[in-house]
Amino acid sequence: MRAAHRLQTNWTGFYGGIFGGFGPTNVPLVGPLGISIDTRALGLRAGYMHDFGQWVAIGEVSAENTTIPGFPLPAGFNIRRYSIDAMLGYDAGNIMPFVGIGAAQGRLTTPGPSITGSGPSLSVGLAYRPTEHVMLDARVRYTRYTPFGVRLDNTTFTLGISWHQ
Repeated sequence: MRAAHRLQTNWTGFYGGIFGGFGPTNVPLVGPLGISIDTRALGLRAGYMHDFGQWVAIGEVSAENTTIPGFPLPAGFNIRRYSIDAMLGYDAGNIMPFVGIGAAQGRLTTPGPSITGSGPSLSVGLAYRPTEHVMLDARVRYTRYTPFGVRLDNTTFTLGISWHQ
């Protein structure tokens, strides 16, 4: 009987790609009252991974544009998020589960003043390398923003594809 052979994948290298997703943004008000808004996101990400054998260290930056389905923003308005993350993955061959912590800044740009909020974020996901250079990933990201002292909780579910060097 042959022993199972673990696929050897070297995750070390730079990567860049696109992602899209959806999720709710919640604005807690008083007690059980609050507002929930469904959002859609489309963005770009780039990063570097270093494979230490069993563990993979990851640093990533991303930028995304957010829309609210059924609520077109007037001309001159847009919602963007910029993020920086540090993640740790478990090297399981061509599959890698990972967790991350980071910081994000959300910005609502208007023809007049802009509204900006920043806050911490947590993520968990799974990356898959079907080929040497293609990486697919799915992740859930939670971010808490606090513009003007108002709390906004955003959870985004994303799917992405990247080119891995």
